[in-house]
Amino acid sequence: MKFEEKAIKVFDLDEGKGSPNRPGQPYLDSKGYWTIGRGHFIGKDLTTLKLPNFIIDLLFEHDLMRCIRESQLVFGAAFFESLSDARKMAIITLFFTMGGSKVTNQFQDTIEKILQRDWEDMAKRVLKWQWARDVDPRQRPGEGRDDRISYMFKTGEFHPEYKL
Repeated sequence: MKFEEKAIKVFDLDEGKGSPNRPGQPYLDSKGYWTIGRGHFIGKDLTTLKLPNFIIDLLFEHDLMRCIRESQLVFGAAFFESLSDARKMAIITLFFTMGGSKVTNQFQDTIEKILQRDWEDMAKRVLKWQWARDVDPRQRPGEGRDDRISYMFKTGEFHPEYKL
């Protein structure tokens, strides 16, 4: 057994890998320092948390894939896959920015409009939500993320600013 494998085995035992209570959120260790996962030291407070770019990318990819799976579950995989890439992206953006449970619990009428392929209504609808003010706090008509998502629902094409 290589040294690295032995080291992993030791830390697995001491840092709790496999434990059902292994924290996926920051916790205070035995000395009162913020820690996460398998003993990853954050610091004396959470303002010192700095993640490496590859971890940030992994978290993003994980979240993106979760949103795609949630969208496929809510709309049905066949329906979801039948949509243009731009409309799929518009839906995924809603799931990503609001969370899948909020979309499914609070926007059942929106889900129905998407299933009916009422893209004109969807384009207008998203601009009226609190979500539109959240993703474009300055409410710049025609310039914000909300307008780009509305455009993609309406046209089925990526907004020109995405250059896709």
